[in-house]
Amino acid sequence: MSDKLANVINWFLSKETMTYNKLQTLLYYSQAWTVAILNDSEEELDYKLFDESFEAWEFGPAIPEVYERFNDYDESALSDAFDNYEFNEDVEDILEEVLSLYGDFSEEDLGYIVRHEKPWREARLYDTRQNVIPLERIYSYFAEKQDRYNF
Repeated sequence: MSDKLANVINWFLSKETMTYNKLQTLLYYSQAWTVAILNDSEEELDYKLFDESFEAWEFGPAIPEVYERFNDYDESALSDAFDNYEFNEDVEDILEEVLSLYGDFSEEDLGYIVRHEKPWREARLYDTRQNVIPLERIYSYFAEKQDRYNF
């Protein structure tokens, strides 16, 4: 697991105790909105929170390394955080907005929402590469949605 991903995990776990599935979904949304807001096109996705890819697992998007790290923890209350996190103001604002927008949803509700969005559905149904959700698809879907949200 990269330090960048560990920092984002730590940020979320420092804000609230949550289940494993909720953490995975918030990681997905934080990456999605960061990519959509801080890049100009899907051809040049230079800015992202971390390099790990999401896969379209049965209950929603997942990063295998996060699953491996938290697999043995009580899913009702993840609170084990890493040492540090530090982000620039733009990223901190995006993370705060993601938590504000999605944080009150239960893991079941988040799973329902994300499984009805195009990037997860297409990867789950059509992708033959372990159901990887391509970052380009994430960008194009969320870039279209920016005006509907406070981002």
